[in-house]
Amino acid sequence: MVCRNEARGLEAVERVRADSGNQDVHLKVCDLASLAAIKALAADYLASGQPLDVLINNAGLMLHERTPSADGYEINFAVNTLAAFALTQALEPALHAAGGGGASDGARVVFVSSGGQYTEPLVVVDLQAEKMKKFDGTLQYARDKRRQIAMAERFSEQWAAAGQRTRAYAMHPGWTETEGVKTSIPGFYNAFQSKLRNLQQGCDTTVWLCLQDATALQPGAFYLDRQPQAKHLPLSGTKYSAADVDRLWAALQPLAAPALP
Repeated sequence: MVCRNEARGLEAVERVRADSGNQDVHLKVCDLASLAAIKALAADYLASGQPLDVLINNAGLMLHERTPSADGYEINFAVNTLAAFALTQALEPALHAAGGGGASDGARVVFVSSGGQYTEPLVVVDLQAEKMKKFDGTLQYARDKRRQIAMAERFSEQWAAAGQRTRAYAMHPGWTETEGVKTSIPGFYNAFQSKLRNLQQGCDTTVWLCLQDATALQPGAFYLDRQPQAKHLPLSGTKYSAADVDRLWAALQPLAAPALP
């Protein structure tokens, strides 16, 4: 487990150990808003020599005031987009070392996206929302979640082209009752609290993607309730091209460089 807050992370570790009976659960402390911290985390894991079977990019943030990260980037973008991109790349050696001998046994990366992505196109130029007249954290979050879907697509394509068995998937947990939803979008939470999913329901598809036979999965797909979903709503104008993803990659790569080996 990777957590920013050590005390809360240790509490979570103890709960998982108690609930599962598995004592082989460990904590790494890392602030994913810091590229230096991401680099240290990845270096520490790679130095262990252990393969990495699954990476779940679950860390998320929705702040409504423009706030700089440790590296000076808008912090929603820094955590939701840049950290997921950088950490995945930094851990590629361990991911590619995972799996058995079968063609379907490679590692998998899961991007925990959101249904909020349906509202936004793939923004590849104004990554830090500097052109917004009034900063909107909800809007920026939706853009980040759209970018995560593009990342799942492109990482899967790149790895397949390189002969690697690692694959990436994106998913929407459904609208789930979490502290993040309660504090980040309180109006939505108060209006729909009785209809929100519980934590077990929210994490079901993430766990399923980690355990399902890879031959039954679609690399780069966007999943909800264990089923691939359309990535765009009709007439939404959110569709993008491979060239758009190329531009996203070209923009993110130099920003992520300080976190990479």
